[in-house]
Amino acid sequence: MVPGFSADDRDWCIPALRHLARGLSRHDDLRVVAIRYPYRAARYAVDGVEVIAVGGADRRGSGALGVWQRTLDVLRAEHRRRAFDVLHAFWATESGLLTAVAGRVLRV
Repeated sequence: MVPGFSADDRDWCIPALRHLARGLSRHDDLRVVAIRYPYRAARYAVDGVEVIAVGGADRRGSGALGVWQRTLDVLRAEHRRRAFDVLHAFWATESGLLTAVAGRVLRV
């Protein structure tokens, strides 16, 4: 779970995150959930890594609650589709909070 990830193979992303995702995906079933960026909700692949974008960039203040609910709904649906063994977040901010909540709810 990250605040944002590359929107496509040409889009810039924090190199360490993209490198880590590429490396992990070689041996693990990895899904990156991007909360805020890219700005549109989508499912796509970058460097062979599955990315699920929630598209919540324009929501702030009380609007963030809708983004948080949408993110938790995405995680629930993904867990039903292919159960998670581990949830991991980058940054102890929104992505960390949502991952901790999802872990409790999903018992992961």
